[in-house]
Amino acid sequence: MNESAALRALRRGVHLAAEIPGYDANRPAFVGVYPLDLALERSQEFVRNQGVEICPRSVIAYRVRRFSIDRTLIDSEHGPCESDLHDKAGVIAFTENELVSALGDFGISLSALELPAHTDYPI
Repeated sequence: MNESAALRALRRGVHLAAEIPGYDANRPAFVGVYPLDLALERSQEFVRNQGVEICPRSVIAYRVRRFSIDRTLIDSEHGPCESDLHDKAGVIAFTENELVSALGDFGISLSALELPAHTDYPI
């Protein structure tokens, strides 16, 4: 997906993801980007629970998370849960520039993001 298409999708509230190189061949790694509408109380609560000060309600924030997971859980018929994830890291980005920077810190660009159904994104 090109950068413009990725930004348009995220602005519409669409979750995007990408597979990235993992530390272990048996544990692929992923980055997921979840748009957060800060006009919603549950989004504000989530951000506060992450230890981040809330910006004005009109701001869209992005949860960027990286994790790895055992390949057997991806190929399994049973969906993985949070406790199945390894090497977890995440940030909250409040601007598109912060989002691009956070993705860069995880070794990918906006253009690497796809709809989760187009990847093996397990959650």
